[in-house]
This record gives sequence, structure tokens and C-alpha cells, in this order.
Amino acid sequence: STERKHTKIVAIVAHYDTLGIVPTLTRGLNTNGSAVIALFQLLAMFKRLFQREPVNSDAFLYEFIFVLTGGGPLNFEGSRHWIKGLDEHTSKRLHLVLNMEDIAHEHVYMHLSQKTDNDSLLNLLKMSKLVAQQFGIPFDLVYKPIDNARQDVNWEHEIAARRKIFGVTLSGRLEAIPQLARTGITDCSLNRTILERNIRFVAEFLGRHVFDQGTLPHESFIFQPNDVDSHHVEHWERTLSTFSRNTLLVANQEVQLLQGLGRELSILSGGSKVFRQQFTSKWKRFQFYDTDTAVLEIYMEKSRLFMFLLGLPVTVFLVALHVASKWYVKNCGLAGGKDKMY
Repeated sequence: STERKHTKIVAIVAHYDTLGIVPTLTRGLNTNGSAVIALFQLLAMFKRLFQREPVNSDAFLYEFIFVLTGGGPLNFEGSRHWIKGLDEHTSKRLHLVLNMEDIAHEHVYMHLSQKTDNDSLLNLLKMSKLVAQQFGIPFDLVYKPIDNARQDVNWEHEIAARRKIFGVTLSGRLEAIPQLARTGITDCSLNRTILERNIRFVAEFLGRHVFDQGTLPHESFIFQPNDVDSHHVEHWERTLSTFSRNTLLVANQEVQLLQGLGRELSILSGGSKVFRQQFTSKWKRFQFYDTDTAVLEIYMEKSRLFMFLLGLPVTVFLVALHVASKWYVKNCGLAGGKDKMY
């Protein structure tokens, strides 16, 4: 971002956290680690593109900002906090807020909640369909109006849409996951090949949009397959599968993962400005917790056959003991008593 007053802003947003009943096992590689990896890659790809093909800063109409937020499973509070903190001038310059969630899937859906008559945005929607077709990606636009009677939202872009800012969410899911059901304990793997393909797809249609390259010849692309850094994707896949990102634990402390995410944004952005916002102590809507250690104990129950085979000799022994005691009392105990009487 160069903060030029006449440019339009394209914001790429992803939340990094998830929920889980076991805090230290809350990984969430698809939801929403895949979007975090995609955001890093998109930042690096556009940075290299601008270095490789410098543009006339006075004529170029767009600038990018990349936003990594927390509070995703809590009604996207991090995104809400960011948008609410924007000044009026920046809000008016926001051309598009593109949110990503759970994008390492074969089928890609673009969710939107508001229709537009803006020619540039209409061309963006057409561009996304065209590029998806060229990439061979099953792709659908899903339009669902916002229910203003509800306080919670289904998709992250609805936060922007409620402030009259055009936003979309790219996801591999047709339906939104209920807020408190966005758990990440069993979500411990992703299809890296599909993720890299989808990252390049997003970069391609955004690149064609901002450079007004919608008429590229068939099989001609701005970004090539090797523009997605597979080693970087693998590194962050491994990192995000190692560290827990439970919302109620990481939001109130400086932990190693958050520091790593911040450093990565600074490194990839190069000379661009990096801003950091934190929820203050006055923010009382939710209570956050910390933990020093957490122990998970797992007990494996034996099969019914094993329990039957184990219990059978024990039962036979107890029955035999009972019969033997009855026989002893009848034949020995009473006889001994009579002798003592005489």
C-alpha cells in the first residue's frame, strides 16, 4: 500500500484461528489454515509481479492490502474490528474485500450478498468465471442476501457488505458452517495440489482485473504454475499443523505462532507498511483464557469378545467357589457342630 488518495483498494482477508474442545489440538488446516497460506502466497506473488513488471504509479488505479484477522469462529470479530476502525476516506476507497475460507477444495464457490451495477465489479465477476473455466475449476457464484434481523453472519464478507462495501468470500463450501461448529481438531490435512491451483486461480483473476487484461488469448496467463512457491506452501502447512490456533487462547496473548505470522507478513511485504491492531482490555464482549499445560488422556476399551473371554473363567471360578462353600457348610460345618454338642 502506498496510500495514494486516488486509488481503489482491493483487500484480501483471511482469519487464522479456529475452535476445538481440546485447545492444544486445535489445528484447522482447511478451516482456515488454507486461507492463511493463500494470503501469504498472494502477497508474495503480487510483490514479485510488481518488481518484475513495474507499473506507472500515477496511472495504476489499484493498491492491495492483506489483512490477517482473529476471532473468525466468534462471528468474525477480528474482521469487524478492522473494518470498524477504518477512516471514512479509506472506507470509500475500498473497491473489493475478498475473503477466503476453506479453499483447498476441488469445487470453488464465490459467495456474495449484494448485487452491483458497477461495471468494474461486474467485469470482476465475469473474469472469475472465465479464469475458472480456463483452469478447469468447477466454479459457481452463490448469491444470498443478508438477513439484517440476525446479529451473527454466515460469511466474513457480510461484515463489509453491511457497511455498503462490496465483498465476496471464496470457499470450497456451498453452505456456511455454524459459528461454534467451526472446529479444527479433525481438520488436520489438506490437498496441497488443489490449494496451489486455487491460489494461482485467485491471483490470476485479480491480476487480470487490476491490470485490465480480460482479453488475454486462451492459455495465456499472468501467473505461471511456478509462481506459486510450493516449498513455502509446504512449510506453512507443516507449521500450521504443528501449532494450535484456538480462538479463546491465542487472542489475548503474544504467542509464538502469532509472532511468526507477523514476521512473515513483514518479510513478504518487503518495504510496504505493516499495521497491527489488537483488542484492548476494554473490549469486554468475550472472555479469553490462557493455559500452561494441557493433558489429553485416552483409554482404549477392549472388544466385547475379549471381555467375554476374560469374564468366563472368572465367572466359572466364582460359581465353583460358591458351590464348594455350600458343600463344606453342609457336610463339614454342621457335623463339626454336632460333635461339640455331645
